[in-house]
Amino acid sequence: MLLIRQPLTALPLIYLGWAYLFWIPVLLSDSSVWALPNLIWFLIGGASPVVAGHVLEKRPPVSLKYVLVSDKYPKANDWSSVPDMSSEDLNQVMEMDGEERYDYFLSQVAEEREIWILVNGESQFLKIASEDGDVEYLPVWPASAFASEYANGSDDLTPRSISLPDFFRKWVPGLTRDGLDVGVFPGPDKTVWITEPAELKQDLQDVMADF
Repeated sequence: MLLIRQPLTALPLIYLGWAYLFWIPVLLSDSSVWALPNLIWFLIGGASPVVAGHVLEKRPPVSLKYVLVSDKYPKANDWSSVPDMSSEDLNQVMEMDGEERYDYFLSQVAEEREIWILVNGESQFLKIASEDGDVEYLPVWPASAFASEYANGSDDLTPRSISLPDFFRKWVPGLTRDGLDVGVFPGPDKTVWITEPAELKQDLQDVMADF
């Protein structure tokens, strides 16, 4: 399941679109809203929150594919080591929901000043895309341990770090130009917080301002 970073945009569009589809005949009618068939149209239009929630929940499944790291994207640093984190601490963070993991990501990256991605043996970074291609994003993690956990079972994927200045200066413009979003801290529950690169940059800068 994808957690879209801009739910305040998607929900009203679906909500109002469904509602007004059935409420317009009521508004144009000379009869009371409580008279048939106006009452039926009114009740169906009132079901728009259920419809909006159902549509946002039924996001397309995602499949994995690679995209080659080109000159537009500076190569990430070699993976050094998994940070000292106990299994208990790791599991506690991984059990957070998508929004909690996003907040955790912001605080950790703002402190450590680096972002982690996954690459294969040919230095191609992992990109995740929906089967219909409507959603494409670069998955990122706040530490190598979490990226390693996500790649568990794949011999071809290893964590690489990107310094925060490089991410701001080079990766954000490159991702924006290529129409790629950022999937922040994908977890074992198959949820991921999707945001535009520029919005992630702004959120990180806001958190760093409080340090």
